[in-house]
Amino acid sequence: MAKAILSVNAGSSSVKVTFYALENPPRAIADAQVSGITAPPATFKYQRGDFQQKEQPRDNLSTPQDAFKYILKRCFSDSDLAQVASEQDLAYICHRVVHGGDYHEAIEINDETLHHLEELEDLAPLYVMKITGFP
Repeated sequence: MAKAILSVNAGSSSVKVTFYALENPPRAIADAQVSGITAPPATFKYQRGDFQQKEQPRDNLSTPQDAFKYILKRCFSDSDLAQVASEQDLAYICHRVVHGGDYHEAIEINDETLHHLEELEDLAPLYVMKITGFP
């Protein structure tokens, strides 16, 4: 049974994620980010409870997609983050959109809303991140 929510904030120079326990209200259980994508070296930061980690990845993370895959790989492999061992543990994924046009509240992304958001790409082309699946 899926037990977590993944919140993503991808930009041109960084990707930030927060994992939440699927509770009411949701409770943050881990944060991770890769910054410096457009101005290397990239830096990976990770926090789970009192545990904090900061390092420069050996991988070449030159795109937001590379950074997102790296973050997921690192988080899924953390044995102390038992709620999120794989993509099957994610009940919901939400993503911050830099400009949603006439959408003023959270919406479900389906074919229609995705097409609408793609039409707004010219408003912030550096913030477009196409996620087609998990690594």
